[in-house]
Amino acid sequence: MVDFVYVDEVQDLTMTQIALLKYVCRNFEEGFHFAGDTAQTITRGVDFRFQDIRSLFYTTFLSETEACNQGNKHGKQCHLSDMFQLTQNFRTHSGILHMAQSIIDLLYFFFPSSVDKLNPETGLVYGEPPVLLETGKDKNAIVNIFGENKSKDGNLHGFGAEQVILVRDDATKKQIVDLVGKQALVLTIVECKGLEFQDVLLYNIFTSSPLRNKWRVVYGYMKNKNILSSPEEISHPEFDRNKHCLLCSELKQLYVAITRTRQRLWICETADDYCRPMFDFWNKLCLVEVRLLDSSFIEAMKTGSSTDDWRRR
Repeated sequence: MVDFVYVDEVQDLTMTQIALLKYVCRNFEEGFHFAGDTAQTITRGVDFRFQDIRSLFYTTFLSETEACNQGNKHGKQCHLSDMFQLTQNFRTHSGILHMAQSIIDLLYFFFPSSVDKLNPETGLVYGEPPVLLETGKDKNAIVNIFGENKSKDGNLHGFGAEQVILVRDDATKKQIVDLVGKQALVLTIVECKGLEFQDVLLYNIFTSSPLRNKWRVVYGYMKNKNILSSPEEISHPEFDRNKHCLLCSELKQLYVAITRTRQRLWICETADDYCRPMFDFWNKLCLVEVRLLDSSFIEAMKTGSSTDDWRRR
């Protein structure tokens, strides 16, 4: 038995797993400290909120103690401490935080019971806005960026150890790894959870989305919040929780992917059909910058790393 338990990334645990902690620590009143982010519940089968932990403690933990059922010797009833929110983000800048908050706002609107209602995070520094990359006529952005495997001196001219390409699934990851080889670190969204990088390239997150054209439901939110201009009439499906149930997990995966970066975020899609609603949403909110993926921009994306940098990564 221990006197105190601290659990980080608690949103990845089920209530049943958390309940097992009562066999580790009996200091139910002040011995447990949980930290996490309910918008990052992308673990399969987990739908976490901090209110659920409080309910669990009342029903499963505190109800078992005689002091809480009858009052302790001083006549005081047991109680749980209030939740404390950390609103100051020291990892990334305001441009990334504003985009991440836009995802939270969508979750609040469509799935209000899926996340805790919290104050927006604030950053200490200003940084470049996230960039939506336009590939022009050549849709193979990965080949554009990493087409030349080696320079004349034999050194790799790809991404550095503090940069990453994030993709949706293992199948897409294999395709990208086959193209870039060891020129860049490629991870799925699930694999990158808990990690952070200086720069992040999100690749085909919408193009490979199982929601497909159901992303157009976002236009309903934009209309409700008067984000669309009055003359604009964009057709969109009415939100149906059963038909759009995947939207909740898709938004949370997008939130996790966006918040992996400390500095620069690039979003690249090879098809325009499914990404357009979210791109329009971010453009209307002035959260992003649109850039053409030309040779000069590609050169600016890449940063070198030493062998020691890669070893540390």
